[in-house]
Order: sequence, then C-alpha cells, then structure tokens
Amino acid sequence: MPRGETAPVTKSVPAFIARTQFGQILERVSRNRDRFLVTRKGEVTAVILGVEDFLQTVVKTPKSLAAFANLKKICEE
Repeated sequence: MPRGETAPVTKSVPAFIARTQFGQILERVSRNRDRFLVTRKGEVTAVILGVEDFLQTVVKTPKSLAAFANLKKICEE
C-alpha cells in the first residue's frame, strides 16, 4: 500500500440497514474505500466493496494489462 493511504475499513451491517442506507454505503465505498459485510440473522451473506478494491484484491490482472497498470503507477509518483 502506498504511503499516505490508509487500509480499507471493513464494517458489518445488517441487511435491513444496508437496504435502507444503500446510497450512503456506496458513497463510503467509493470515497473511503470502506468494505461492508452484509449480514442476515447474524451470518454474512454478501460483501460490498469498490471496483478498484475488488480489482486489486480479488481479480488477477491479465498480463496484457499489467504493463499499463505499472505505467500508471509510475506516472502518479
């Protein structure tokens, strides 16, 4: 993780609250890189995280795009 960036925060939220506050959750996901575990009857049923976070932590970058990702990092420094 680059300097100055904080680690994503993971919070647990009941499904009813996630449903009624979905817009706010999406805002926090996109702005703060927060992650949410959605629970129903105390069990985790879903995960909400941002696209960038998903791509960095879950999806493997194809070799064809890895060069572009490295170039982007160099340009940002």
